[in-house]
Formats: sequence, structure tokens, C-alpha cells
Amino acid sequence: MARSIPDVPRWHRGYPSGTMLELIPTSSIDALIVSLVAAVVLRWAISLGLAAADWGIQRRRGPDMCDVEPLTVVVPAWNEAAVIARTVQSLLSSDLPSLSVLVVDDGSTDATAAIVEDLAVRHPQVRLIRQPANGGKSEALNAGLAQAHTPLVATLDADTLVDPSCLRWLVATQRQEGADAVAANVRVGNRRSLLARWQSLEYVAGLNLDRRSQNRLGVI
Repeated sequence: MARSIPDVPRWHRGYPSGTMLELIPTSSIDALIVSLVAAVVLRWAISLGLAAADWGIQRRRGPDMCDVEPLTVVVPAWNEAAVIARTVQSLLSSDLPSLSVLVVDDGSTDATAAIVEDLAVRHPQVRLIRQPANGGKSEALNAGLAQAHTPLVATLDADTLVDPSCLRWLVATQRQEGADAVAANVRVGNRRSLLARWQSLEYVAGLNLDRRSQNRLGVI
């Protein structure tokens, strides 16, 4: 005996009767995807526009590079023997006239401390603080901040190189703007791997675009 089967919407067909699964129509999914993509594009367009405006203002005005204050750069380091010398040398190449470099060895088990000690012998502006055990980056930073005696303090990762004019620009900008904190643009040096490329994109989005747009809006 034949039975009539009620018309079932296309997105329900193929599932047994009594199923608890409720599916969203394809048209609704498409609309949701389009809305999300549009929101992302709009967000990036606004951020890019604000960042470009802020960059243009900063470039036209520029900081007063005269009479900058002394600065201490705190560098927390844990097992960074492979890179710490290059990092410290890049800081010593800065054109900032009054600079102190304070490396906090956070219980390293390699030659990090020995390398910094050798640099300190040859460069009096370099100092080393040795933590008895590894306590983490925040603890190392706090130890360095407690030993910094200059009006301004910056922090730098042990695997990061700085442009010779970077610190002078940061100090001059802070002095001119009267800001509580300033930040520099960060770029990934080795972008050959996929992970490094993603990290580079993260820096561009998080630092170069977002912070510039937030600065333009005055919400940092």
C-alpha cells in the first residue's frame, strides 16, 4: 500500500524521521558568511585608514630629536647564548647619547651570562643581573625595572635587533607627546617559514595598524 510522503525542505532530506538535528538553510549560511566577510573587510579598511592618517601626521610633524632623556633598556634573557650578543651590540649601535643596557639572566643553563659579562667588561654601559633560578619573563622584567635608575625605561626581547635611530625616536616622541608609554614598529627578520610569515602578519595587524588607529582615536 503506497503512502504519501509530506514535502520535506531540501536541507532536511536524507535524514531519518525523528532526528533531533536541525539544519540551517544554505541561503542563511551564505548570508552569514557574507556578513562576516564584510565586517572583517570593513574593520580592516577603517583600521588602515586611521593608521595611514596617524602615520602621515607623525611623519609631517616628527619628534624633537634634541635634548632627549637618558634611557635604560631591560633585556630579560633565558638560554639566549645564540642571539644575546647581537641584541646587545644592536643596542650599543644606537645613536641615543645616554643609554644603559641591563640584561637580566633568568637562570640560564647555557653561556648567556658569560657572554653578557664579557660585553660588560668592554662596554661600561652594559650591566648584568643574574637570577638564581628561572622565574619567568615577568619576574626577570621586574628585577630589571627595580635596578633601572634612569627617567625612562624600555624593554626588549633577547632575540630582537633595533634600528640605530629607534631608541632616540622613542624617547623624543615620548617627551614631545607627554605619553605614559610609546611603542615601536616590530618586523620579523626571517620570514622564510610559514610560521614566521604568520607572525609577521600578526605584528603588522597588532602593532602597526591597530595601535596606530587606536592612537588616532585617542583610546590607547
